[in-house]
Amino acid sequence: MEQIKSIDDIRNQIIKACEIYKLYPAPHPTGLRSSLRYADIERQSREKQIYFRPTPTEVDDADIVQFDWLPRLSVKERQLLWKRFSGMGWKRLASESQICERTARKQIDRALEKLFIQLH
Repeated sequence: MEQIKSIDDIRNQIIKACEIYKLYPAPHPTGLRSSLRYADIERQSREKQIYFRPTPTEVDDADIVQFDWLPRLSVKERQLLWKRFSGMGWKRLASESQICERTARKQIDRALEKLFIQLH
């Protein structure tokens, strides 16, 4: 993992971790499927695994973020960071968290600052 020099480095590492975890296969089937479409779904999942397989270093870095950095935050802060850096928009994030967008932005900024202080 790269040396953390700024809050942007933390933000980028969390974004990378979110991207790595998106590549993991689903732990269980996501619903009922037609047997006619099963071959297409299986082919697509094989292509995704072949072409987008993360390296062991990337997985280790994502695990450091997930199991070392994020537990230092409150549950609410973790959820906000993970949802936002997984690609959720500000309006939806604020709506699901039952706060306004400005508050969501402030809480994410505070959580990043808190992580930066604790990691130094």
